[in-house]
Amino acid sequence: MSYSDGSSTRADSGIFLSRQHVHENRSADDLWSFFPQWALPETQTDDAAAASQNANLRDAQDQVFEPIHIPPRPHAIIYSSGCNGGDAQDLTPSDHPTLQFKSVTVVYQPITTRSRTLYLGGLSEPIRFVHKESGNVGIVIQDILSRKPETFIRDWQRVVKNFEQSKLTLRLNWEGCEPWNCQFWAKTYGKHPKPITVGKLARRIAIAVQRFQRNVKILSDSNRPQGAVNPTIVALDRIVLLGFLHVSKGSWQPDLVILV
Repeated sequence: MSYSDGSSTRADSGIFLSRQHVHENRSADDLWSFFPQWALPETQTDDAAAASQNANLRDAQDQVFEPIHIPPRPHAIIYSSGCNGGDAQDLTPSDHPTLQFKSVTVVYQPITTRSRTLYLGGLSEPIRFVHKESGNVGIVIQDILSRKPETFIRDWQRVVKNFEQSKLTLRLNWEGCEPWNCQFWAKTYGKHPKPITVGKLARRIAIAVQRFQRNVKILSDSNRPQGAVNPTIVALDRIVLLGFLHVSKGSWQPDLVILV
């Protein structure tokens, strides 16, 4: 599907790697293959050296904001089984052989070289949502809607300064569905908008996911990729928010996986 700015969605695209506008193709559905390798070292025994390396990287990329804590390689998601007082389960693939994480995100990107030049300049790094207990990337949508952010989101009070504009376009491109978008308030409401916290950002994204489920249009059988999951039958306690991707000037996209 094409847009007025000459852009489109492409099913084989991957996530943005920082400001370098390089895409890493997704070749597997396992959770930890979705992250930039520079952000996920195999080992990190020298915190000072790692901090220095990250600082040099930020300087090289002319980064203008302090990124949210980059976690170690994801190996589990803390999943609240009921979100109504039930005990949380630490879902680790080695402990739960049948547990799988499937990406449903089709990352938006302009299709032509000219439009990439126009709309991909000066993109921010992805904002990642980290679970407070496990220290890993990924929080469940139902938890965001039903629990207080301080109970499970790391750095929930951190102010997000990535957004220059108060309003932006939130794109939600789910595999097998027509691209969907909505107007998204990225700052506080009122005459003098201010940056919002990580916890509030997560909640607004979760509400947008709810709206998407109610308004989504499924592609016809002939156009729908094999294995695509219908979002209207996926419960919110099976949808996991990994991050928020700056996909073009003025638009961001949630990075979602589902528990299958």
